[in-house]
Amino acid sequence: ALGQFPKDVNITAYALGWGLLNEDDAQTPDLLQNTELIVYNNSVCEKTFDITSAQMCAGKKEKTQLA
Repeated sequence: ALGQFPKDVNITAYALGWGLLNEDDAQTPDLLQNTELIVYNNSVCEKTFDITSAQMCAGKKEKTQLA
């Protein structure tokens, strides 16, 4: 259902948006951007970040250093 997080971990999720591509950008892109993410168990993120049960732990496999 909408608004519920996946119960499985180590699955692929997708993030979509028109946000800035770089911190120094002054304008958002014209095309919808997307990226693939790996869903982690929240306990993995809690080691590094202050997250709540209302948040989902996910990151790029090759760039995320959580485990």
